[in-house]
Amino acid sequence: MPMVETRRMVRVVAVICLLGAGRRAWAAPVAPLSLGLGQAIRNARRENLKAMALADRRDALLARRLEALGPDEPDFAAVGYGPGSALGPAGSVQVQASQAFGFPGKASARARSLSLQAQTLGAEIQAGLLEGDREATRDYDELWFAGRALQWNALKAQTFGKIAVLARRRMVKGTTSEVEYLRARASLAGVDDEKADLEAAREDAQAALDSLMGLPVSTRLQLRAPPPPDPGTPPPPPSPDSMPHNPVLAAARLQVEADRARLLAARRGALPDFDASVLESRGQFGAGLSLSLPLWYWFNERHAVAAALKRVQAGREGALEARRRVGLRLREELSLLSSLARKLGNNRDNLVPLDARAWRLALSNYHYGQIDYNSLQAAANAWLDARMNQEALKRDYREALADLDYLEGK
Repeated sequence: MPMVETRRMVRVVAVICLLGAGRRAWAAPVAPLSLGLGQAIRNARRENLKAMALADRRDALLARRLEALGPDEPDFAAVGYGPGSALGPAGSVQVQASQAFGFPGKASARARSLSLQAQTLGAEIQAGLLEGDREATRDYDELWFAGRALQWNALKAQTFGKIAVLARRRMVKGTTSEVEYLRARASLAGVDDEKADLEAAREDAQAALDSLMGLPVSTRLQLRAPPPPDPGTPPPPPSPDSMPHNPVLAAARLQVEADRARLLAARRGALPDFDASVLESRGQFGAGLSLSLPLWYWFNERHAVAAALKRVQAGREGALEARRRVGLRLREELSLLSSLARKLGNNRDNLVPLDARAWRLALSNYHYGQIDYNSLQAAANAWLDARMNQEALKRDYREALADLDYLEGK
């Protein structure tokens, strides 16, 4: 074989190998990301933009607090007198240094006001994080439920397939008309439409969870089963005043304290400011102390005090309204948990086993012609709905627990 053709064959084989390797690498499936509920909550906390923005505002207030406690900048001045000046000897220079300072307590009152405002934002940050935890729990449960719904859809297709097979057998034997067989096939075809809707719902749920955790859209998730609900007897509703960790109540209490500190700062703002100065001219020294009085109090400081007083009153009313809202939410959530616990137990102990038994008997009875097609279809739907309702009740119970944890500040 000529050397030229040998080289061509080697090149062709090399190109084919490279293309094959590239195709295998491109077609290799990406392993899904295994994710648990706790990890999802931690990821969502790291990506909580609302909490980040509030933290930046809090840090800005703390920086302003340090600025309020710091001294004012001193002023320096130098004045020279030329020939023929009536203000001083020719060629002399007068140097003056002055330092302004406020009435004792003015700076500390403003600093305390800024500090309490920063603490209020800290409570709002905690509220934002807990809201993110609750949202992550909801999105995780929705995605898990969407996966279970697709499994339920596959079970439904299998069940309706059995009905279609039985209807065809009865049609072939002549014990029923073709109408029942066509209805069975139509019901089976409708399962595919439900599957398309469920797949779209799963994609929406995964997009919501991916966005909350800051993951790329193409990320495939493999969720670990959330902890099973353990419904018990809910405790009596606690008083909002006995829940110091509730973020809404904590923010309301701190806001009232911050408004009071603002009122104190506004009242002290009407106190005089001082300016101490030292001057030197031709070896002679002098000192002075000036005082700025609030002569226009009725036009300036009085309105600032009145506005601060209104903020205090508004904060008290807001805190009272917050206690009422939290108390109402507590009772609603505990009532919902009690209702869901009863439904879970009834569905698990009664509805699911009874409907499963009815479905098995319906299959046998329809085969022997003891019941009609409508009764068989109703038994199948009842059994399938009972199983799916059990999953939905578990999801709702977990979400209600997440809402209760948020109210309790957990």
